[in-house]
Amino acid sequence: MNPIKLMIVTILMATLVACADGPAKGQFIGVPAPTSKFSKLKFGMEIYEVKKLIGQPDDQYEHVDGSGYDREMEFYYKNEGQLTFVYSSSMANHLVTIKVDQNATGARN
Repeated sequence: MNPIKLMIVTILMATLVACADGPAKGQFIGVPAPTSKFSKLKFGMEIYEVKKLIGQPDDQYEHVDGSGYDREMEFYYKNEGQLTFVYSSSMANHLVTIKVDQNATGARN
């Protein structure tokens, strides 16, 4: 292989590996109080990790697309807000959105 091509491939591979190890991305809507359950969460956590850390949700909702491969799961917690998890062929039930609402009823509206 051409040395320049080899160098480019090596740099690209190193970049991909570095990206894979980076922090998970997500969206915070609102700011959780320091003592709230949601302040303990990190984007990229799986459902079982969240349940183990802060308990079962008061309510939940699941939306599956037409293909059956992509879905979104929402957890609702009273006085905390809503968590959204995404499942796709490339990601398994990872936390992507934390919506803080201290007046939340714990039910899907």
